[in-house]
Amino acid sequence: MKKIKFIALAFLALTLGSCMGDGYADPDLTDKVPAAPYGNNSLREKNVISIADLKTQFATIINSDNGYKLIEKDMMIKAVVTGNDVSGNIYNQVSVQDASGAIIIAINGSGLSGYLPVGQEILVNLKGLYIGSYKKLPQIGGVNTKLSDGSLGMGKIERAIWNEHFKILNPGEADASMVVPEEFDLTKLTDAAYMDANVGKLMTLKKVKFASANGTNVWAPDDTNTSLELIDAETGKRISSSDLVVRNSGYSKFANEVVPQGVFDITGIFTRFGDTWQIVLRNTDDLKSVVLAYISEPFDASQGNFTIDNIKLADGVEFVWKWASAAYGMKASGYVNGSKQELQSRLKSPAIDLKSAKSAKLMFDQAINFASDMKQECKVQISTDGKTWTDLDVQGYPTENSWTFVSSTADLTKYCGKTIYIGFLYSSTPTSAPTWEVKNFAVK
Repeated sequence: MKKIKFIALAFLALTLGSCMGDGYADPDLTDKVPAAPYGNNSLREKNVISIADLKTQFATIINSDNGYKLIEKDMMIKAVVTGNDVSGNIYNQVSVQDASGAIIIAINGSGLSGYLPVGQEILVNLKGLYIGSYKKLPQIGGVNTKLSDGSLGMGKIERAIWNEHFKILNPGEADASMVVPEEFDLTKLTDAAYMDANVGKLMTLKKVKFASANGTNVWAPDDTNTSLELIDAETGKRISSSDLVVRNSGYSKFANEVVPQGVFDITGIFTRFGDTWQIVLRNTDDLKSVVLAYISEPFDASQGNFTIDNIKLADGVEFVWKWASAAYGMKASGYVNGSKQELQSRLKSPAIDLKSAKSAKLMFDQAINFASDMKQECKVQISTDGKTWTDLDVQGYPTENSWTFVSSTADLTKYCGKTIYIGFLYSSTPTSAPTWEVKNFAVK
């Protein structure tokens, strides 16, 4: 009789196992969807909180020195994978993110990228896991015992335990293109609140160079972990290694590749070590070579490759625009021989190729004096053929007549994919003849 019961139970288990292998019911038990081969398909969404709320609830532990705490409440997070171990530069970890923030999940296992690709949405049951930090980097994980002294600290989740605590949502539908990095604000490099809000996120730092790139240096020589310093390519200033570095593993697949020279937008997981930002590349595809400036002309020695189109000159007037000096750049004036003249002249840039650009901005410094209506008398224009001109919406016009230079900009993004010309159209009359000075011209 006992044997019969055992056989019956075994048959029932086999039947249930076969059903779970083919698919499982959704949380509302209305549709049948394919079962994921990894994780706990029986998990259902309940008590889901945001990552920001999670970090707020455990802020004291996270902000302590390598603190950790068991999560005893029923709570879950629902997030998208933004980084994994595909190149070995991230090891035993995945980074996940929702609309509110990001956090690292430490897992004692390799090959995570095989079932947790970038773009995969997962549900994580937090009860029974630990939360804490390592050098202030927020993590979900387990507890680690140091062999040296037996002390406990934040560690990794054992793979079998992890397998019971997560569920793959919409298996097979991971879309890496939907994971869009945020732009890192370099002006907030040392802002503690900015770091707390964004640590763990996938972000992009724009227009930087590797300080050590010389054509021979590699990412991580001799299988050692390294921290590479960066240079802000726009200012030429080195970013302090106490504020931000690019952190590389000696076991990454690209460890012995040469660090590239040039200007790059760097995308990676923005982690922290204490109060230092550490950018961790997911792979070298996270580097995008960029043009520092599509054109740059400071007007510090001449008018460069700019041309001048004199549309209207009064008798006895030979020029309107002329290079003045390194301090003042290009200068236009309608005050000639002691009187105001009716003149019009355009300072015109050479052709600027924006065919490969995704975004572009005009930047220049200007000073205007003696104007009656400076936005009409001193127009900044754009053309796609060098003949037909459109006024640009310039931000940062001088607020009053003065010899003081102000920095001005105009968004050119809608002209990306085209070749453009920038023109500075000066106009004067017998009643108003301003002086216009322009320098430090660039399109970036």
